[in-house]
Amino acid sequence: VHNYFITGVLLRFYDDTVEYVNAGHCNICKKYRDDAHIVLKSNGEPVEGPLLGIANFNHPFDEVTFTVNKGESILLYTDCLTEVKNNDMEYGEQRIVESFKKAPNDSAESILQHILEDFYTFSEDKNHIKDDLTVIVLKRKM
Repeated sequence: VHNYFITGVLLRFYDDTVEYVNAGHCNICKKYRDDAHIVLKSNGEPVEGPLLGIANFNHPFDEVTFTVNKGESILLYTDCLTEVKNNDMEYGEQRIVESFKKAPNDSAESILQHILEDFYTFSEDKNHIKDDLTVIVLKRKM
């Protein structure tokens, strides 16, 4: 028996409101000015849901609603960003948040470039990354 599944994130935008559902994917982050944080449920717990494609799995999806004001950004990424290692130390979620926090408040592209430069500096060699890497930055225009 093969276990085929995927992870996913659903974001639905209504003006400044975002509805967020997570299906076994990495946490997403939100940034405003020089602050960034993981988007959590109101009780402070991570937004979680079942992986997509697992038969007979009857677990509800958490839905979180949050606002994204003008100039704020959202970061989505695959697990390669957290799991790449340098001397047995993972890049990790906290480092992602810190890199996002320190990124310039310019365009989504400049934020993305900052995060990727930090990631590749940490990993030391792009050729040793074996997992798929996807990083998306969304920025609400002024």
